Amino acid sequence: MKKNFLLLFTVILCLFSCKKDSPDDPLSGVVFNKEGVLRVECNQCVINYTISDQKANAAINSGSKDLSFTYLDGAQLKTQLLSKEDQTIRMMVIDASGKIISNELKDLNQGQIEENTFNIKGN
Repeated sequence: MKKNFLLLFTVILCLFSCKKDSPDDPLSGVVFNKEGVLRVECNQCVINYTISDQKANAAINSGSKDLSFTYLDGAQLKTQLLSKEDQTIRMMVIDASGKIISNELKDLNQGQIEENTFNIKGN
C-alpha cells in the first residue's frame, strides 16, 4: 500500500510540475531581434546600409568604424560604400553569434561606389 501511494504521488507530481506554454505568458510567441556588426576600415568614405526597415549611414574620416544593426534570421544587409579617395577598404560583417559573414578587402578609386548584399542566416 505504501509503495502504491508513493508511486501515485510521484506520477501526480510529474504531471503537474511540467511547465506548459500559457496564453497568459506575455513572452509567448515573441521573436527577439539579434544584433550584428558592420565594420568598415577606410579613409574618407561614406557607408549607407539597409536591413529590414532600418536605414543608416556614417562618414568615416580615418581608421575604422563599427556600426551595429539588428536583424531577424534570414535578413539581407545591403550596403553602398562611397570612396572619397583612391584606397584599399575593408568591410566586415559579423552576426550575433560572432560568426564572420564577410571579410573583404577591395581597392576603390576616388568617387567609386561599391554595392553589396549579405545574407544573414540563422544559426
